[in-house]
Amino acid sequence: MRTTFIDVLEENLDTHPQTGRIGMHWNAFSPEFKSLTFSEKSLLSFLMLPAHLLLDVDGLEHFRSCPRPFIVACNHNNALESLLVPATLVFLQQGEKISFVTDWMFGKVPFLGPLIELNDPVYVYGKRSTWRRLEMKRPPVSPYSVIEECSRMLCEGRSIGIFPEGTRNPDPERLLKGRAGIGHMALQNGVSVLPVGIDYSLRQRKGRIPVIGKTLLRIGAPMHFPERTEQYRVARAAKAPGNPPQSAALAAGTTHDIMFELARLCGKSYDFPSPSTDTLESTNVNTQEGLCPV
Repeated sequence: MRTTFIDVLEENLDTHPQTGRIGMHWNAFSPEFKSLTFSEKSLLSFLMLPAHLLLDVDGLEHFRSCPRPFIVACNHNNALESLLVPATLVFLQQGEKISFVTDWMFGKVPFLGPLIELNDPVYVYGKRSTWRRLEMKRPPVSPYSVIEECSRMLCEGRSIGIFPEGTRNPDPERLLKGRAGIGHMALQNGVSVLPVGIDYSLRQRKGRIPVIGKTLLRIGAPMHFPERTEQYRVARAAKAPGNPPQSAALAAGTTHDIMFELARLCGKSYDFPSPSTDTLESTNVNTQEGLCPV
């Protein structure tokens, strides 16, 4: 009998009888992870051991139902979650990788680099390293456009992950302003956005973000933007002088909607106003589980 994606998840997860939350196992050497090499399975199992101890997952049904490929959007609190959360999502997909957008210097750090490389990251080269020897390895010009590289991966059927705040944000109450790149990627490629809120028990109890602590991933319903995607493509194809601002406004509105949903999922507030444009309506966001065509 053929093993389905859902069957594998149910075999590798424990549901808490009272809360209904999902607790993680850690072994990535089961037959379902056949797409990974031995070293990749070893690295994933290594990361899943602390994930098993620290992570709970809510909303797994949304992760199962989201059409592939998709864009994962997460808020960003501390350094450790940038390793554990991508690894957990890859584990939930039986080893199918999600390429997270990551600052280039982390891939060059001994021991940390192989863990980052596990997910085939998309490196961003704009930020300078404070380590002089490491900075010498940064190319003077980025070898690619991040949006174009992510779009190429999505066209190949590979999912990507983004922390749209753009940096770690230890504020326990408020999100940073989301960067519009995620809006451009979603509309340019017409794919679903899967919002994943990262919260901590300590934040709820004592109002602060821990360096390490019990973590809750709240996976929201997939977000689809079919009407706005069409408007975006029309705006980009148009030759009118107003075309760049129109597509930028659509991307900004999409980013705002994603950040607002992330705020709800992670328990923080998003205190930035919605972009003002007559083309953006709240009804233009579809969080139902219909397919948004690429």
